[in-house]
Amino acid sequence: MNILLLFTRNPFGRTTGRKVVLRTIINSVASLGHRVDIVVVDRDTNRYDCPADINLIFINPPGLPTLAYNAARYFIFKCLSLNECAYLNKTIRAEIFALTKKNKYDVVIADMIRMAQHADCLNLPWILDLDDLLSKRYEFYLGNKNAAREFLGYYEENIPAPVRPIIKGIAFRLLRHEAGILAARELFWATRATAVSLISPVEAAKLQEQTGRTVDNVPMGIRINSTPPVRQFKSGLNRAVFIGGMDYQPNIEAVRYYRDTILPALVEAGVENFVFEVIGFCPAGIKRDFPAEYIRFVGYVEDLQGALANHFLFLAPIVSGTGIKTKVLEAMAAGLPILCTSASTFGLNIQNGTHCVIAEDGPQFATAILKLRDSPQKLRTLALAGHEYVLNNFSQSIITGKWRDILERLKSTVS
Repeated sequence: MNILLLFTRNPFGRTTGRKVVLRTIINSVASLGHRVDIVVVDRDTNRYDCPADINLIFINPPGLPTLAYNAARYFIFKCLSLNECAYLNKTIRAEIFALTKKNKYDVVIADMIRMAQHADCLNLPWILDLDDLLSKRYEFYLGNKNAAREFLGYYEENIPAPVRPIIKGIAFRLLRHEAGILAARELFWATRATAVSLISPVEAAKLQEQTGRTVDNVPMGIRINSTPPVRQFKSGLNRAVFIGGMDYQPNIEAVRYYRDTILPALVEAGVENFVFEVIGFCPAGIKRDFPAEYIRFVGYVEDLQGALANHFLFLAPIVSGTGIKTKVLEAMAAGLPILCTSASTFGLNIQNGTHCVIAEDGPQFATAILKLRDSPQKLRTLALAGHEYVLNNFSQSIITGKWRDILERLKSTVS
């Protein structure tokens, strides 16, 4: 089949959780022998490591005046979400129509609700890959005392202090308005699409119940070797690692939680030489907020598995955000034992004490670290169980099989 992918970001280049999902889609449909074209509505027009046989078509996203016009016309009156307004543009639609007419695609896959409007107009079978339910994500933020901060992210630091409360108030109201519209729009598009997929099995089951139609659970594919990495776990563990770009608010919140809650508990327990390393892009202004002797920012790395090979414990103090955490799966695939909050395991069928160790406050984390640092056998057991779990549930071949089933079902439905 000829398959057209409609993406709102360049799937190549610096890795993020969503990009891992998009690359999984590309790898899956391409490995099944289908021809793949990708429309990318993004200002980043670099091909990076895109395979030579995949056609990338770049379209500039609408500018601020268009977004403002769309918001005034549609968002205020609850017709469209801001996520949709950001990509509502006649030029984008015309270019996609022209491509479709020229290349005669059989199936379209849309990147989240943002591209649903363009896929739906093509009179072709189309799959809506929602990632996670944005309405639920925003509702989660609204229930957080730092809701406005979640919305502004690290840009908050660039806003002058005197006007910050005003901006936060506006941001909170926008977030609440957006969450309400999204809840309705997600249901609308889920009933319009030929097929629908979500990352989390919990959210997939919920949406299926709401719509009365099949909603597939198709998560990200994780690069993993069938044989677990060989690690020489020893007593005296004195550092842990975390993955997360510090331009994404849930990652910032996680490292702040470590600084404000876990680190003091470690010091109180007499563990003063323990270092928490963070792998991922980090703006210079963020680093100043954290003690360099205890928290070290490695920066973005091209070879994540290579960087993780030098560590022996993955610590995920995640307290906000929704959906399956790609970083946890990548750490398991690298053969790292996991110490984390329960929020880090959302959507994963893993057991505390078997696949990971879960802690919910500073003293629990300190106690767990004290036990694990001198328990090489427990670290090894956790690492092996985590690796096996990812291999059996999230390897690329497993996820490719899920995409094969969707495409075959879709083909039989429309034939």
